[in-house]
Amino acid sequence: MHPNVRVQVCVWPSFLQPISGPQTEEGEYYYRQLRGWAERKCRLGLWLYDLYAAQTPFDVSIRAMALNARTFRDLGSDYLLHDCGGARCWSNVPMATWCWMQLSWDPDRDYRELITDFCDHYYGAAGARMAEVFVGIEGRLETTGAVCKEEAYTTEFVAELKAKLQE
Repeated sequence: MHPNVRVQVCVWPSFLQPISGPQTEEGEYYYRQLRGWAERKCRLGLWLYDLYAAQTPFDVSIRAMALNARTFRDLGSDYLLHDCGGARCWSNVPMATWCWMQLSWDPDRDYRELITDFCDHYYGAAGARMAEVFVGIEGRLETTGAVCKEEAYTTEFVAELKAKLQE
C-alpha cells in the first residue's frame, strides 16, 4: 500500500438516522473519526456500505442519505464510493441507489422530491401512493429518531402503511 494511503473502517451503527444526528455512542465515535480525518486536511475518500448492509426494505433511510451526503461534502470528502447492494431488489434499494446518484451530483436536493420523482417513474400509476408511503416512512424516522427498525416500525405503524397501500 502506498504510504499516503490509510484505510480505516468506521462502524456506523444505524442507517436510519444521519451520522450527524441522534445516534448511539458508537455513532458519535464514527462521526468523531470522520471529523478527525477531515481536520487532517488530507484527501478524504469514503466507501459506504449502507445499501449493501440492508436486509429489508426498511433498513435504509433516504432522508439520512441526503443529510449524510451534505455532511460528507461539508467535511471535505474528495470522493465517495457507494456500494449499492449488488442484485438486491427490495422495494427501496433501487430507489435508494437512484437517490444516492442524484445526491452525489447535488447534496442539497430535497429527499422528498427525489422520492416522489423516483416513484412517479418507477411505479407508474401507483407512483403517487408509493411516494406518499415512502415519505411517510421517512417522516416516522425523523419524528421518532429511531436508530433501529424495531423502534421505528411498531405494529400500529406497519398497519397504517398496509392500510394506505390498500386505499
